[in-house]
Amino acid sequence: MSNLEKAVIATAVNWKNRTLFIGDNLDVMRAMNSGTIDLIYLDPPFNSKRLYQSLSGTSFKDFWTFDDLREVEFGLLAHQNQKAYDVARAAGQVHGKGMQAYLTMMATRLIECRRLLKETGSIYLHCDPSANAYLRLLMDAIFGKDNFRNEIVWHYNRWTVKSKKSFPKLHDTILFYAKSKKTKINPILVPNLTPNPSQYVSAKDEDGKTVVKKDASGKPIKRTPSSHLVVGSTRDIPIISPNSKERVGQKTQKPQALLERIVKASSNPGDIVLDPFCGCATTLVQSDIMSRHWVGIDIDRMAIKKINQRMTGAGKPGVPVGIKPIIREVDKHGYPSRSDRGKPIDNKDAKQILYGVQEGNCNLCGLHLPYALFEVDHIWPKSKGLDESIGNKQLLCSHCNRVKGNGTMEEASAKLRKAGIAVVKPKRYANRKNSVS
Repeated sequence: MSNLEKAVIATAVNWKNRTLFIGDNLDVMRAMNSGTIDLIYLDPPFNSKRLYQSLSGTSFKDFWTFDDLREVEFGLLAHQNQKAYDVARAAGQVHGKGMQAYLTMMATRLIECRRLLKETGSIYLHCDPSANAYLRLLMDAIFGKDNFRNEIVWHYNRWTVKSKKSFPKLHDTILFYAKSKKTKINPILVPNLTPNPSQYVSAKDEDGKTVVKKDASGKPIKRTPSSHLVVGSTRDIPIISPNSKERVGQKTQKPQALLERIVKASSNPGDIVLDPFCGCATTLVQSDIMSRHWVGIDIDRMAIKKINQRMTGAGKPGVPVGIKPIIREVDKHGYPSRSDRGKPIDNKDAKQILYGVQEGNCNLCGLHLPYALFEVDHIWPKSKGLDESIGNKQLLCSHCNRVKGNGTMEEASAKLRKAGIAVVKPKRYANRKNSVS
């Protein structure tokens, strides 16, 4: 097998194009192959301390506590990325536990986003002044400060009330980071609506000073105004008006014109786009229009019908009719099966597992951790018959070990799936003694 063929296998996607996963994006992303995505755009909750109405009509709160997180999310952040943990902890000291919980939620997901990106990939994180300063630090910690490319300001106008305490908040922030130095962008050109006719061609004189260039008669040479300009780090794009045909019923919906520029700048036809907080699917619709492959994730199961209606283009201008997304509810259909990593930890050589190597995957949830954080578990529980052989021992993360308790692997897998957590194929007890029933 050639190196090229190995590379293709290593980066093969383990889901079909136009798939919409319904479930917790942390678990879905953990089940996706590494290095498969060209562009990630995410418009997550902002920690705005507000209540919003989802696409399905249900309300959701945008304020966070540690009760909103699974223990596995924040208990292991320090081991996954110490710098990100320090950012979340510092934010907690300044803004309280709510901000710390929010940043912990974001950090665990951004770590997965980085793993999923190709070396040439880009990520755009949409936020607002509620937490953008801390999210910038978090992105520096996870993607590296040298991979920061732009802080894009999306400016818009809307009706506001008069205030003597602050200026109206009329912009969002989009943090643009690269996966590596290999990341490139496609320059975006827009018509030059205000050409300056008084611009002149410049030149250097004998002393190296910049002067206006003149023709043979001594007359200054005027510069021909550019017909187009390169878009910079600001976006003057209107918000979606309440009566717009583009609106699908969600207050936080972003305009397609904004996503069009992002998709065009950081991907090419045939590339793969991921939106892990896809909401009303604007990113996915725009990606399809521009001939990109895409995958989306959202936790709101009640919104499937409306998302599906939008994806088919029912009554929506500019949306191609006939997009038929693959709706995959992970509680019913399961998670993707990763093919980019080895089998779960082989426990046949316990000494090598525990002392000879540095890291591996939990035998239940597949979480990749340093071995020092794993706990030794009996596959066939001691309560059902004592067997201390190496073949009956495995390594589990502390969360899965508590879930399993004195039960079997099959029982533990069922509990995890019920809780919406992806599991690898459970390792079964194969050396059961005749005396054990």
